[in-house]
Amino acid sequence: MVESRRPGRRLVAGAGTLALALVAALLFTAYRYPSGELRATCRCGSGKLELVFVVDATSSMWPVIGTMKAQAERIVVILEGQIEKLKVGAIAFRTRDDKEMRVPAIRDLTSNRKEFAEWLESIHASGGGTEAVGDAMEAALRKIAWSKTARKVIVLIGDEGPTPGGPEHDRFIALAREAKSRGIVVNTITASRTAWLYYMNWVRNTSPAEADRILEKYHSMENLKDTFRIPAFEELALAGGGRAVGTGDTREIVKWLLAFGLGTRDSDEPPRMPPPPATSRGEDEAPPARGRAKIGWVRYAGEWRTPRAFEGLARHLASMVRIDLDEKPEAVSLADKNLWRYPILYLSGHGPVKLTEREREGLAEYVSGGGTLWADCCCGRRLFDQTLRAELARAFPDAKLARLESSHPLFEIGHVIDEVRYTTAHRKAEYRKGAPHVEAIVIDGREAVLYTPHSLGAGWKTYEYGLPCMMHDDDALRLSENIVLFAFSR
Repeated sequence: MVESRRPGRRLVAGAGTLALALVAALLFTAYRYPSGELRATCRCGSGKLELVFVVDATSSMWPVIGTMKAQAERIVVILEGQIEKLKVGAIAFRTRDDKEMRVPAIRDLTSNRKEFAEWLESIHASGGGTEAVGDAMEAALRKIAWSKTARKVIVLIGDEGPTPGGPEHDRFIALAREAKSRGIVVNTITASRTAWLYYMNWVRNTSPAEADRILEKYHSMENLKDTFRIPAFEELALAGGGRAVGTGDTREIVKWLLAFGLGTRDSDEPPRMPPPPATSRGEDEAPPARGRAKIGWVRYAGEWRTPRAFEGLARHLASMVRIDLDEKPEAVSLADKNLWRYPILYLSGHGPVKLTEREREGLAEYVSGGGTLWADCCCGRRLFDQTLRAELARAFPDAKLARLESSHPLFEIGHVIDEVRYTTAHRKAEYRKGAPHVEAIVIDGREAVLYTPHSLGAGWKTYEYGLPCMMHDDDALRLSENIVLFAFSR
């Protein structure tokens, strides 16, 4: 355990526990990650998304409703792994004369995935007849509290549209055009398990030539069964600037929901989603750290609170080397008189970094007392990099940031790190190998300030199907763990 104590000359708590760090290093070096790809939490730059599902809740939709109930929270978790700020909502509808659901049921936009899943769990498939799909679309436009700045998406899921050529059909398409004019993209999924059969029976009785045209369009009866799209749903998506797809496989419906949420527009095939990553880091199995040593999360005038899963880093350290690091950092100003309580101060953000004269003085006092500042450039933002370097130059006019040599002990104290995998572009899962990049300011023979320009904090915890930031998430975590160990050993 790293103990916290207040020394005579503002020596930072826990920073001198060299024996612990050396023992931890031996344990750490012996550990090797299992094979398998993991994905990071980088959502910065992906913007805001508001996603509303409009779901047919009549009896024929029970397989889809059941799948969505089972997968609702997982769908949101996956989207959270790629979206910086996510809100989800839903509309459920049956018929206008349904006694249980006389008007569409509405779950307004929420960022609470459990609330959303619980609401969806309360919906069950029942009844049938002339479905109030137009009323549901109108509710999605009029009753949902859409914002002005987010990317906005509606996904209509059903197996029946309005009667072609009738007033409800015209209203249906007009609503899609209105949605598009408001910046809301409308996508549709025809749950073709029974939709193709009902529609083909109707069209054969009204226009045999149209039935032949539809069969020719799909090339075969098998394709028709598998991918049929209600013509009104196709028109709706066209008018709403989105896509229309059809499938009889409820698992593919889940994939399409993810694709529409993420803005994927590749083909008429559902996107290929990788299997969920193995829990190779032990985060879920490891008990939470008891929290004797805390990281101070530096608060400054600017965008400092970027997404960071400190609990992922803390739990992994606890499970591997038994460092008792608190999972929750404390937001702290560099002007705080009690900075000595934190063995490490973590500073990140998108920039610009703006410090007051008192904050610069506080930082200088903190590192002279034995503390370590770790600055981590989120998403490699140039504005952060430039302004951070300028602020450090003001705080430490007699010292300069310099890149650590590959032989530096920091790259061996835990994991032996000779190279890491950098992404070829932000949030792109393609990599190039290179030497690890850590810069430092040395004060009194000690690396008092460490700077990582490649967003290591984005790799501290995984989401399913999340995208890497600037480095492969495994490498970002390994290097982060070395930095923590190194800071504790100085």
